[in-house]
Amino acid sequence: MNSSAKIIFKNNCFFVSGVLDFFTVMTVLESSALQMKNNSEDCFDLDLSEVTAVNSAAIALLIEWIKCAKKLKKKIIFKNIPSQLISIAEVAGVRKFF
Repeated sequence: MNSSAKIIFKNNCFFVSGVLDFFTVMTVLESSALQMKNNSEDCFDLDLSEVTAVNSAAIALLIEWIKCAKKLKKKIIFKNIPSQLISIAEVAGVRKFF
């Protein structure tokens, strides 16, 4: 499977696009965590409206974003979470965190 994901930071918002799976989440996490750390803003939006496919690795990514923000004393607001990701979160019992 050839999957790809992209993350762009603009106007205090992370725009995520593409496939969030076992092959892509680490790159997305590393890029976003570095941006969070190097930015003086206290709150970030994460817009997932352009995410085309997910698996359980995407849940791990969202949890890591929450942990990273907490460690940096910042807040994350998730926007446009794909329905497939919400379904996985409900089955995993972690929907309340997003």
